[in-house]
Amino acid sequence: MLTTEQDEIGRTVRRLFVDRSAARRALDGEAAIDGALWSNLAELGLLGISLPETLGGVGLGLAEEAAVVEALGYFAAPVPIISTYLAAHILADCTNDPAVGLAGQVAEGKTVVAVGLSAQTG
Repeated sequence: MLTTEQDEIGRTVRRLFVDRSAARRALDGEAAIDGALWSNLAELGLLGISLPETLGGVGLGLAEEAAVVEALGYFAAPVPIISTYLAAHILADCTNDPAVGLAGQVAEGKTVVAVGLSAQTG
């Protein structure tokens, strides 16, 4: 069950789509990432919603991230939100200065990130 605050986060994200057809444009090949939507998410603090405030985040939790992901998924939003959240958590756990600074850039929407995994075979 979502709290009132978590439900409001989802409603806020859904309102971004009222007059937009971002998903449609992306599916038609016009844009891989909707830059205007990305900026809106950053301005609302949603890219760093669960990062600590000391790293440029909002300081909420995973449930709030899930509310954002659900709302964006409802509209098939052309933004890399899951990789952004994953990368932000990884960067926040790093102790070196460049990674910590990068976490803040991710939260502000200034840096778009992707996460890659590599497996070593023996």
